[in-house]
Amino acid sequence: MPQPFSRTLRSLEADSRTTTLVWIILALSLLLVWSGWFFFARITRYEDSNILTAADRSSIEAEFPAEAMHTIRPGQHAFITLAPQDAPDMADAEADTVEAVVAKIPSRHGDRPGIVRLFLTDVPAIPLSRGQHLDGKVAVATGTLSPFKLVMQASGLFTESAKIRLSPRQSAQQRAR
Repeated sequence: MPQPFSRTLRSLEADSRTTTLVWIILALSLLLVWSGWFFFARITRYEDSNILTAADRSSIEAEFPAEAMHTIRPGQHAFITLAPQDAPDMADAEADTVEAVVAKIPSRHGDRPGIVRLFLTDVPAIPLSRGQHLDGKVAVATGTLSPFKLVMQASGLFTESAKIRLSPRQSAQQRAR
């Protein structure tokens, strides 16, 4: 049923510019804060691997895919999470996380996976012996980028940098081609 004309006029008269202006200012300030975060916040990007071998008591070697080798450099910080020897399933037990630094990368890696040596800065709870396969994972901090650049790289619009892998399966499927 349509509104009577007199009620419509009263509704228009009751509407104030102040309320509308407050809501517009609130919305614009929220948009401004979000835009500032989107363009200027810093997110750390990690390259990860779960193929680990003990090189000696103070270093670990990890195999990274060829795409990751273009961003890993000596001196970058890494976090190594090792599963206890008696519980290789990391979900069932408390893992030991140690810090490390990238020490050595292969000089020529091409399109093949590369072996990266990491020096441990902390002592792991698990004793290490040369050549021992380790259950765990390593994450190397390869740099920081803004959410804007992250979205652009994921969409493939920044051609000067590698496209971001969104899942481990994605890189395995690309290698199979």
